[in-house]
Amino acid sequence: MVELLLERPWSLITLVCGAAVIGAVVALRPGRLRAAWAIAGIGALVIAGLWILAWAVTSTPELLRRRTVQLVDAVARADVGAVDAMLAPGCEVRSPSAGVASVLTLARGIDRAMILDRVGDELAGEFRVQSHLTGRVDAVVDGPRVARTQVRVRVRFERATVFQPSCWRLHWERGEDGVWRAGLIEPLAIAGAPRG
Repeated sequence: MVELLLERPWSLITLVCGAAVIGAVVALRPGRLRAAWAIAGIGALVIAGLWILAWAVTSTPELLRRRTVQLVDAVARADVGAVDAMLAPGCEVRSPSAGVASVLTLARGIDRAMILDRVGDELAGEFRVQSHLTGRVDAVVDGPRVARTQVRVRVRFERATVFQPSCWRLHWERGEDGVWRAGLIEPLAIAGAPRG
């Protein structure tokens, strides 16, 4: 219900609008004009309240989707400082797929320091990103301090002629300061990587 109310209020707003219109039409009889206007007015106030609530309140899944896009953008810009601020102290990149791990040379995973080195060296150098597109981001809150997002990213490197698609899962940890930081990053699929 929270998702319906805060993240996708349009179906609820449409329902309230329809109920207000039907109620006003039913009440619209000679001598009952005030009742019809009252129903329409109450419907308008409820619709405005729903819209303001959805606009003013950011749900945890919305926040996590935004953080995911911010992290992808920071990596694409090779902004080591911004990436550093979004990673948990024990963050690592580990692949559940041997094929993807072989492409990224992740046989044992890479730790936070190596992530920052690769962002600063490789993405600012040989693999500089010309442009990128962030696709759909799904978010799941597993508990008060843990969550996951999954994102599809298409990257075009300066030396490439086409976008290369990939899919990533990020495991988020909420710190004592209330800030969500990535604790584990899993490349799920990368163009050209063997499956397995």
